[in-house]
Amino acid sequence: MRHIINVVAVVALLVLTPLPAALTIPALAPPIPHPWPLSFSATFMTNVTSANTKQWIPGVLYYDYARKAQRIDHGSGSYECVEFYNTSGSCSLYFLPASSERATGLYAVLHQEQRCCLDIPGLGTLSPTWLEGIKYSGVQRLEYGSQEPCNVWTAFTGHSYWQRETDDSAAKMTFPKHAMQDYVFGPDGLTPKDLPETLFTLPSGFGNCSEPCSSDTHGLRRSHLTLRLETIADSKKMAST
Repeated sequence: MRHIINVVAVVALLVLTPLPAALTIPALAPPIPHPWPLSFSATFMTNVTSANTKQWIPGVLYYDYARKAQRIDHGSGSYECVEFYNTSGSCSLYFLPASSERATGLYAVLHQEQRCCLDIPGLGTLSPTWLEGIKYSGVQRLEYGSQEPCNVWTAFTGHSYWQRETDDSAAKMTFPKHAMQDYVFGPDGLTPKDLPETLFTLPSGFGNCSEPCSSDTHGLRRSHLTLRLETIADSKKMAST
């Protein structure tokens, strides 16, 4: 009888004792994009609008933050050269700081025409941390090539930056105006390396590089990589206000 009473008491205690609140598992923080290396080169493809790799056009991005310099080489027929610089040949964009010989700005070198000009005065290169605060958009697969899963971050402007899930290497950078402008990086992503100063030296024999580019080039449209990326970075300020 005493045993039965004890069992009843225990059951009553369990019934009357309030259960602890359900344990909450904190949500995992979204991935954070890696800062850019202080100095690197990266191969990429543009004009990627189909799986036909014969239509893809190679390019190379060089970056050296210690020099505050950046250079982007676009192959012949690339959307950037044709659309913004009215040339069917290759073009190179130099983002350079001020020196005794030049002002800070974006300089365009058109190889077929052997011409050099100042496209946008005052425009420098990006900080390695320009991706801080950009909004995480989830995982997507590359549309062509390896079709690897990537973490994707998107700015309010519609530009996006992709990193491979497997090793966090840079995979892609997109532009909302036209998919042909997108940069699809090679499997090595952004390869840290020391770069020679000559890579960021404007060529001689291409005219006066300080002369403004004509109005039929990039000019006021300002639709190239660095300005777009700076717009992405500016979105952080807008999101925090």
